[in-house]
Amino acid sequence: MNETRPVPGPQRVADWPRVAATLNLDGSGTITVNGSERPCAAASVEELRTGVTARCVAIATRIRRPVRLTVTEPSGTWHGAFEKTELRVR
Repeated sequence: MNETRPVPGPQRVADWPRVAATLNLDGSGTITVNGSERPCAAASVEELRTGVTARCVAIATRIRRPVRLTVTEPSGTWHGAFEKTELRVR
């Protein structure tokens, strides 16, 4: 089960790969991985957020270490570090 909890102590997450997403209220947006931007869309912004999260978890699982994510959406910007199936929000 996915779990959200604070990043403990001075754990360092590498700057690579750099993952960022921009989400719009209509469910459209973009995801950028190391400068390569791709459009993405879903039925709602909530579903798009879930898809972006799944993409980051897949990257973290493939490279076997945490991945940073920055998401910009109408309600603001948030940052997270994904480690396999866990999201650690800072």
